[in-house]
Amino acid sequence: MPLSELATADDLVDYLVHCEAAIVIVDPEHRSVVDSVRAETPKLRTVLVLDGAAPVARAAATAKSPVTGKIAALQRDSGKDAVEPSGNGEHSLAALMAKATATAAVAQEADETCLLLYSAAPNELRAVPHCQRTIAAAYESLARAFLAITAADRVLSVGRLSTAYGLGIGLFFPLAAGARALLFPAQPKSESLFAAIEAFSPTLLFATPSIYGQLTHDAGTSGRQRALAMLRTAVAGAEGMPEQLIPRIRSVLGTEVTVGYGLTELFQFALAGRSDDPGIRSAVCGRPLPAIEARLVDEDNDSVGVDEIGTLQLRSPSMVSGYWGQPSTLSSDGWFTTSDRFMIDSAGNYNHCGRVDDLFKVGGKWVSPVEVERALTAHEGVWECAVFLFVLE
Repeated sequence: MPLSELATADDLVDYLVHCEAAIVIVDPEHRSVVDSVRAETPKLRTVLVLDGAAPVARAAATAKSPVTGKIAALQRDSGKDAVEPSGNGEHSLAALMAKATATAAVAQEADETCLLLYSAAPNELRAVPHCQRTIAAAYESLARAFLAITAADRVLSVGRLSTAYGLGIGLFFPLAAGARALLFPAQPKSESLFAAIEAFSPTLLFATPSIYGQLTHDAGTSGRQRALAMLRTAVAGAEGMPEQLIPRIRSVLGTEVTVGYGLTELFQFALAGRSDDPGIRSAVCGRPLPAIEARLVDEDNDSVGVDEIGTLQLRSPSMVSGYWGQPSTLSSDGWFTTSDRFMIDSAGNYNHCGRVDDLFKVGGKWVSPVEVERALTAHEGVWECAVFLFVLE
């Protein structure tokens, strides 16, 4: 179960208790937050501490990836000494590995849970259990069939490995394709990110729309012209795309961008489209990816027509059957009901219309904060905005 390095002690307790974690592997920089929750996590019996350098940017997915001077300049040491056994279940991982002897691999069935990822949910913890089958299906649909990643590609991902978006495209999928990948676990400031791009020369870049917005702004102020023109594909996910950002990415950074809508439950994008595809704009998430079935339904679970808003349902080989420790969330015929509302236009593109639980009534009509935000950011004087609903008791 990968967790964000930004997780607080309270977050950590909730996650470790919920999944009954027995072992934690942590770097020296975040060792203190794990130590602070030991008394509240009785099932946690062992803490393994990583020793030595903690690089901020590191080549992965191949042992032959060159680390140039610019990338090496991004690296830093943790400054911690090797951790000796403390007597309370805490050990140096390097020391244990040095003493270990090789053992035979244990076979695992394709449907056995091998990974838990926590999805965002109000007022509850929902752990999504993925297995070899679902991860392999996600790779086939997104990485091979849609993005066509090969061993010739060089992938730079700014996504966090604690998310399905970051873990899949930043680690699992490049490994499966034999491609080179550069992980960027540091806070992605523009200067260091531009330096990594210049040094690594990626063919694919994966980031959030906010990162592309930051790069667009800073490229313009620093005089960089078409800094991403070398990319075969730029991909934006995990956030909504602001109205004015796509043309700015195109003109300032010199690349088109593929915008996707995905789910932790699916381990990948369900919908995606390039910014130069016919009919694509900020609210449009494209069309279903290969092997992804999608439909929109109303409150009675009946299909809605073109230009009508409905709740998105998905069916895919990469979809999990249910959350960790809970009954199946799929219908009898395998459909998963999301919390997002979409509209399909006449060109077959899916337009995001907000979340089911975000809607509120104004003058007797249902309104989504996303629609209001989209209208505001359409004005040339507005770069970013956020709409909040306050309920007065």
